[in-house]
Amino acid sequence: MLHPRVEVIAIIGFACLVVGYLFGHHIGKRFGIKLGAALAAISLRQETLLLGRCQICGADSDINAVEAEEELRIGEKQPCIQD
Repeated sequence: MLHPRVEVIAIIGFACLVVGYLFGHHIGKRFGIKLGAALAAISLRQETLLLGRCQICGADSDINAVEAEEELRIGEKQPCIQD
């Protein structure tokens, strides 16, 4: 039979391990949810760019129209600022 102090110390040690596990599990779960939310947006954007259509609504994107619009903005004459 073990000494009563050893049993108490073992019970307290086990309780500390359980509390530490539960605390770490809670913190890890919160971190995982935040990380998942951040990565989901990046993943959706990546799939949209790779496939050429929106993964949420299914709309097709016309890459040539976007490039042409950018060229128009680049090629426009900018108003001169006179002193």
